[in-house]
Amino acid sequence: MPRNKPGSSLAYDQRAQARRWLAVFVLLAVLIAGIKGCALITGRTNPVDQAITRMASPVVYVIRRVGEGIGSLAYIFQIPALLKENTRLKSENRYLQRQLEETKALKAQNQRLLALGKIRIPGYRAVQALVVARPYDLWLESAIISAGSADGVRLGNLVVNPDGAVGVISEVQSTYSRVQLITSPQFRLGAVSEDSAEEGVIRGLDWRTLIFDYVPAGSKISLDEKVFTLGNETAPGSDDNRPRGVLIGTIVNRKVDKNGFLEIFVEPAITPSRLGPVDVMVR
Repeated sequence: MPRNKPGSSLAYDQRAQARRWLAVFVLLAVLIAGIKGCALITGRTNPVDQAITRMASPVVYVIRRVGEGIGSLAYIFQIPALLKENTRLKSENRYLQRQLEETKALKAQNQRLLALGKIRIPGYRAVQALVVARPYDLWLESAIISAGSADGVRLGNLVVNPDGAVGVISEVQSTYSRVQLITSPQFRLGAVSEDSAEEGVIRGLDWRTLIFDYVPAGSKISLDEKVFTLGNETAPGSDDNRPRGVLIGTIVNRKVDKNGFLEIFVEPAITPSRLGPVDVMVR
């Protein structure tokens, strides 16, 4: 009787095992196809897909977390560059903001200069000047302007801005002058009311109040009435006169004093802390 060769038996076992695995795969494929077909027909969730999803979820979660960690690590390395860029942008923003504010200030000054250019008083010419200094101890009483005797400015000339009367020239040098503001307690100027035509003297009281003196108690002068410059002589021996009709302020209160005169309170037309460019009215 012939004997089997050892090699032929081993080859036979391998083929048998391969056929068994093939059969298993085919059965699984048929089973999965059947399940999917039933799911499609019935509209129910496929249990195979659910099982695969459950099995894959932990792996997907781990991969996602690892990716997030790598992204966070990359962001940490970018922080110095981001901080530097943030500092640069803040600096640029401050620079642009400062330029905007400077542009606004220049625009406002140009508008005031244009308004000054519209001031026309017959018989007078306007010498334009800027406020170049304010004494700290007399901030609301005095100002230094950039026009002097070389420009034709004389002692006692009226100084105005687009809002109204600012003050009078109290000191003159070649290239600059000192202005005594209308709000100074030492200030005196002839004035006349708009409607009642009462004449008197304006004197300073404080930065927001003037007094209109020497108006009789029986006067019909009323609240909200405007007060203007009278146009009296500028200084003893001078051949100049201050212009008439420049706005001084508005009457805000009145009462009778013990001497039989009205004590009339006037709100100045100007803002003494914000004079801007001014005009010196020269005869």
